[in-house]
Parts: sequence; C-alpha cells; structure tokens
Amino acid sequence: MKKQLSLVLAAVMVAASLVACGGSSQPAATTAAAAPAETQAAAAAETQAAAPAEAAPAASTGKTDLTIINTVEPQTLLPGSENLSAGHLIQCQLYDTLVMETPGARSTLVPGLATEWEYSEDGCTITFTLREGVKFHDGTEMTADDVVFSLKKDAEGSYNADAAKLLASIEKVDDKHIAVSTNYAYKPFLQVLAMPSFGIYSQKWYEECEASGTNMARSENGTGAYKFAEWQSGDYLKLEAFDDYWGGAPMIKNVTMKIMTDGQTAALSMQSGEADVFFGLDSADYDTMKATPHMVVWDVLSNGTHFLALNSTDGHFFKDNKDARKAVQHSLNREEINLGGLDGTGHVTPYPVNPDHFGYDPDWQPTPFDLDKAKELLAGTGYSGETVIYKSANSSWYQNPAQVMAEEMRKAGFNIDLQIMERGAWEDDVDAKGNSDIWNYMTWGQFPDADADLYIYLHTSQRGIEYANMIDAGNDECDAALDGGRYSVDDEERFNYYKQVADINEEEGWYAFLMTGCNFAVTTDEVQGFVPHPAVFYHIKDWSL
Repeated sequence: MKKQLSLVLAAVMVAASLVACGGSSQPAATTAAAAPAETQAAAAAETQAAAPAEAAPAASTGKTDLTIINTVEPQTLLPGSENLSAGHLIQCQLYDTLVMETPGARSTLVPGLATEWEYSEDGCTITFTLREGVKFHDGTEMTADDVVFSLKKDAEGSYNADAAKLLASIEKVDDKHIAVSTNYAYKPFLQVLAMPSFGIYSQKWYEECEASGTNMARSENGTGAYKFAEWQSGDYLKLEAFDDYWGGAPMIKNVTMKIMTDGQTAALSMQSGEADVFFGLDSADYDTMKATPHMVVWDVLSNGTHFLALNSTDGHFFKDNKDARKAVQHSLNREEINLGGLDGTGHVTPYPVNPDHFGYDPDWQPTPFDLDKAKELLAGTGYSGETVIYKSANSSWYQNPAQVMAEEMRKAGFNIDLQIMERGAWEDDVDAKGNSDIWNYMTWGQFPDADADLYIYLHTSQRGIEYANMIDAGNDECDAALDGGRYSVDDEERFNYYKQVADINEEEGWYAFLMTGCNFAVTTDEVQGFVPHPAVFYHIKDWSL
C-alpha cells in the first residue's frame, strides 16, 4: 500500500498554479475542530467493535511489565525509514510528534511537542509553539533547532519521500516557535506530521552517531515515554520507561515485544498466557481465541474501504453505459457481501471515505439493493448477454467478496466471467493497466483524510495513472469538489465538498463503495486503556495493567 501513499501525495502537485501560496504570513486560524469532525469521530467510535463489557477488570493489577507478541519484526528505530506497522508501533513509544492523534478519533489532533499551531492566511504556513521543558532520553533539553533538524531529516527518509515534495521550508522562528511551509495550502498535511515517521530526536545525538558510524537503526535519543533497551534480531525487542517524560512517567515500566513470525505459534503462546497483547491474529484462529478465558479480541477497522470499480475506458463494457453501472449498484447486497466475503467480520460502509478518516458521513445513504430495478435498468440498455470480464486478486480479502458480487450481478442478468489471478499478476494487469471490465480493491489513506482516500481514484488528472484512476472516473463537477476539499483549510467546508464527491460518484456509478474489513488485535482482560487503531499507532503510556 506504500505506492498508494506515493500517489496520494504526488497528486497534490497537480494544479499547483491554481493554489500556489502567495507568501502571506499573517496568522489566520487555529486548529479548533469543526462540528463535522466531531460528528464523524463519534460515528467512527461507534463503528469500531468494542470489547465485551465483562472483559474490563474492576481494578488495576499493579503489574508494570507488558509483553507484546507481534508476527512481524521492525526494520529500524529511526523515523522516516520504517515501512512496517511493527516498527511504527515501536517508534510511537520512542519519539513524539508535534501533534498527535486522539485515540478513537484519528482526525482530531491534540498537542504533542507543540502546544499550539496557527495557519497563515493563505493556508501554506503552519507556525508551531513548542512545548517547554521537554527532555531527550539522554537528559538534554529539546530545542527549536532539534525540531527543525529532525523534521528536515525525517523528510529525507524513504517513507516520507513523497510528503517531502509538498514542503517549501522548515524554519526556526525563535527559541519557542518553528514554521513549516508547504508549496500549496494543504490542510491534511497536519495529519502527515502526526505520523510516527515525523518523530523528533536530538540533533547532537544524530550528528555524533553519523560521525562515529553508530547504527541509528538500533539506537535512539527521542523524547518519547519509553527508551530503547535491547534488540535481539528474530527474538525480542525491549523498552524501558522514561521517568522524565514531559507527560509524566508511564504506569507500565518495561515493554517486551516478542517476535513470532508463525501466526499459529503466536496465537498458542497468547492463549497460554505468555503475553498481554498480540498483533497478527489470523482469522482462522479468531473463534478459538475469542472463546479463550480472559482474552479480548478487538475487531480493528482497516485503514481502507472495499470498492467495486466499473471500467468506463475505451474498449470496456461500461464505457458510455451509465444505466449498466446503475444496474450494478442496485444488484449489490452489501450485508450479503460482508457475510460471504469477509465472514461477517467487516462493517458495511457505503460512504467513499473510511469511517476512521476526516470527511466520513455516517448518515449518507447509497443506492438501495433492488434486484428488480437492476434487471430493468440492464434490459433498458439493450444488453444481449455479452461477457463482462471481472478479474480479482487471489487473496481471500478480495477473492471471497468478488465471488459473492459476481453471483449477485449474474442474478441481475449480467454474464460475468470471474477470473481469479495471482496477486502480483493482478496488480500488473489490472491495478496498473486497467485490463478488466470490473474489479474490486480498497482505498488506502495512510493518513486519515478524505483526500487520501478519494483524489487518486476520482480526479480526472489521475486518469490512466498506474494504481490510480484507471476507469475514467470523474468530471468537471467532481474535480471542483475534490480540489475544493484539498485546498480549503476550513473543516466544515471540506466536509461538505466530500459529500458532493460522494453524491456525484453515486449518481454516475463509477465506483460502488462497500464495506470496511477488520484486522484483529488481542489483549488480556487486564489491559486497560487500549483503543483500536487501524495503523497500529498505539501509545503504551496510555495503558495500564
């Protein structure tokens, strides 16, 4: 999914002449959340499956050692260069960011190493007021120079390479303030800065490591609630609490992440009481784990929303065939797709924006399932049984929903030829080249914003770009709404722009958005403060046992 982040951020460069910053530096608006953001945050919290009420302990056990089992090993401790969620989990403990996500409401940002921030009138510069008295793990105090240095180095990292294309400058204003400027007004950039890949560390530490040849992948000097202690490759990684943490010493004092790449072995170890938290539960072990005493299985909403794409490019079935696209919409029974395609573990989410991202509207309603209407619309096109090619990747995440949807469309009268392909071959043939009349995939907004979910799939500037708008979706009206949402810095205005995008897509029938799947996390019933996070950006300082 990294390539999709590249597309999302690279696409921001489009239409630059229309929104280029004019250099105004007058402060305009602070980051107070608008009503739509609060509404969708509550909706996302409702959508996330909660743990059983009886799982909550009556009181703290007083334990201070936490053990995590992860089926994936981190790559590096250094921000900006880690691609894996296991590494991001560790970085969240070692480093802080200027702003932080709110647990359970990712699009609501709260102060981190910055206590306040203001946008310039043109929306291109964010001025941050830095928190005072913050210490690095070596006891030295964080300065504005450290923050500027870290952000510049973070932007050079491979994980942040595309975000760096948005940056115009990162400058020290004075000892208490820094300013980050982008080439264009881009409100979601604040969400980008909340990712652990933009963590802050000591400039002196970095330069000394560089001079001595110290491996910074296995060393750190951040400001986070935990310090790095030990890493045995393929076995475990250990952290210990930082008692001088600016937010107060965490209740959990020692953290061990055990690396168990075999999922079944990992699940058995969790069941036998060897750990407090487990990331990487396979769906095949879901029921057994859920039935295990004192285990709490969390259904964590995925970062992506499943969709069905109807190809309207030259030579494909849905070209200039809006009624056929509408017939597909009416043929889809999303509850049935979730049940048969994801074993009922997902959530029906027909809105194009992920439930956990800014811009989600829980009250929006899609085209209703109506098989008779689907048949009527299809018949009205003069359809005479031509084969409609539907290619799906062989991952169960995609193949199983595809089989359900193919059968639903057949019931409406379509002659569907469902072809299941090896995942890599499918990506080359379909995702990159668009060689199918129909396919299903999912959005992937790595930072939680509607722009990251929608722009690459629905803006006409993205037509024909590999892994983006391969179906000729979009029109002038849709482009205007997407551009409005991208370049506005007003939350309510942006929220309404994305409602327009959803309505236009539904009217034209380019995509049918379906459901959001779940990944699974497991905790014991002793773990308190755990809130599901789609990108695994957990902060153990908020937990206790």
